[in-house]
Amino acid sequence: MTNESSEFKPLNPGQYAVLLYHGVHADDLELTGRNSSGKHISESQFRQQMEAVARDWNVVSMLDIARAHRGVATLPPRAVAVTLDDGFANTYHLAWPVLREHGIRATFYLATGFIGTGEFSWTDKLEMMLLEAPPGTSAVSIGHERLEYRLGDTATRVAALTHMKGLCKQMPYSEVEDVLDQVSGATGVEPEPSHPLYEMLDWGQVREMAADGKYDFGAHTVDHIPLTRMPPDEMARQVTESLAKVSDEIGMDTKLFSYPEGQASDFDEASVGFLRSIGLDFCPSAIEGLNNVNDTDPFYMYRCMVGFEDRPFILS
Repeated sequence: MTNESSEFKPLNPGQYAVLLYHGVHADDLELTGRNSSGKHISESQFRQQMEAVARDWNVVSMLDIARAHRGVATLPPRAVAVTLDDGFANTYHLAWPVLREHGIRATFYLATGFIGTGEFSWTDKLEMMLLEAPPGTSAVSIGHERLEYRLGDTATRVAALTHMKGLCKQMPYSEVEDVLDQVSGATGVEPEPSHPLYEMLDWGQVREMAADGKYDFGAHTVDHIPLTRMPPDEMARQVTESLAKVSDEIGMDTKLFSYPEGQASDFDEASVGFLRSIGLDFCPSAIEGLNNVNDTDPFYMYRCMVGFEDRPFILS
């Protein structure tokens, strides 16, 4: 599938789209190099997109989609589901009010180790340390090879961030933690999630949204680690503990789970087999495309990511 708009509308019978968001930032937020990946979109963009969804599409939930794949429900034409990954606090402050205003259901997938704990993702920690390094910090070195990155203006810091993230996403997670320690030592910056792009939800906010009745919550592992980058026993723990934590906090059992990172190399037959073994019957990826209830494997479900790398909003 491509992301050309002609590929996405009108949808054929049995097809559906799943939108993937991460965060929403205020229109007037000063970024200064932050959000270079486009993970968060502006509040006005999100509002315009939800207006288009409410006007032109039939919103369904991920649970509706699961029932359709089981053959016990039928999706309407032009069906679309809205999902938000990770658990950023700005989804409570900025996205949720827009969703409620337009009567749009959504599913939130939470990295439970970040919710109400003061922890946040390694990519955001890296971004914070590189962008907030004091002006006198000329370079940082990382890894066993001692790769050196020059830190000058914002552009060079963003370039260093982009390259480091690419390398780290190929490493075992334990080595990523070593890189973070090296960068923190070189910059003197101790990462903490005080910025609106890094702050995560707390469980009170999650319960408030869940009590609304239109918003579902699932898990996204404890520490947002791709399933293939962990030993099997750690992968099992990350999945089961995150599902149990969400279920306990919202007061109802959830079988909703999405793959962290969600690209083709981030899950495999072994991890899918484990998800099946604990009673899950579908899981969305972050691979771009549409789905069809008649031929999509529900453990290889596509989503349409919004924002990252200047992807267009394909449902407008």
